[in-house]
Amino acid sequence: MKTRAIHFPSVVLEGITPKKDKSLTLRFSTPEMKPEEMTVVWEKMGILCDLLVQPEDEEFPDIIEVKGEMEKKPLSQRLRGSLFVLWDKRGRSGEFDTFYRTNMEKFIERIKSLIDEEEV
Repeated sequence: MKTRAIHFPSVVLEGITPKKDKSLTLRFSTPEMKPEEMTVVWEKMGILCDLLVQPEDEEFPDIIEVKGEMEKKPLSQRLRGSLFVLWDKRGRSGEFDTFYRTNMEKFIERIKSLIDEEEV
């Protein structure tokens, strides 16, 4: 399946929160969205993305490039986010927490079986 991007021609930057590591958390409000558009946004949760913040009334503003490296989320958070997307694509049946715990137990048991195979 091809990766999908989403473009918001109009958003409002509603909040900026500084973080201890000198980065920022930005909060945007979007226009009303269709369910399929929301799904594309949820698919991007926890994924490194590209963002350009450009005022609508300025066609060719000077662009300041932020060169810093983005600290990626810990692998455990990335796995949880991926499981959320899988749960969402499968129709969100049941509670996510149950889905998460069940699949994590499957992963743990699979790793244990690999460990046992290595010992032979």
